[in-house]
Amino acid sequence: MKLSSVLVLPFITGALAIVDFRVPWLRLGQDEGRNRTVVRFLFEDNNTNATKFCQGRFPSAAADGTIVLPTSNNYFACGNDTDWAWKFNDFTSIRNFQLELLRSFRDSSIGEPPMDRITLFGYRNITEGPEYTCRDRSEGRYSCRNADDAAIIVPVTAAVSKKKK
Repeated sequence: MKLSSVLVLPFITGALAIVDFRVPWLRLGQDEGRNRTVVRFLFEDNNTNATKFCQGRFPSAAADGTIVLPTSNNYFACGNDTDWAWKFNDFTSIRNFQLELLRSFRDSSIGEPPMDRITLFGYRNITEGPEYTCRDRSEGRYSCRNADDAAIIVPVTAAVSKKKK
């Protein structure tokens, strides 16, 4: 459920206008001969005017891109930075999945340290269609990507302000 493209969160010390995340570059594909699916994307957070490269590699169970996901619900950090993270909430194939993004940062407008930390969560169902296309590379191995001019918008659906552990 999309709340809105801009979410205003009132706090004791003010308000922070939240904008949705963007994924301007997304690629999912299968490594030939390695029986694994590779996920790569750029995660753009216009709340902080920052971008991070994220990726993951997972064993493929079948040629259709069915992925054997890790058994935990933990997020995967983008690089070694746990302030940028992602996971699949649901994954049918590289043609149909739900991507969840997490972004944490400090903002003095929401409180005094250490309560100046905010974490945003967003998710988006991604299916094959005009903005996300797949092609058969060979022998049933697929490669999928977003269209060059179509950034995938990931609505921010929740925000939490808390002290970092």
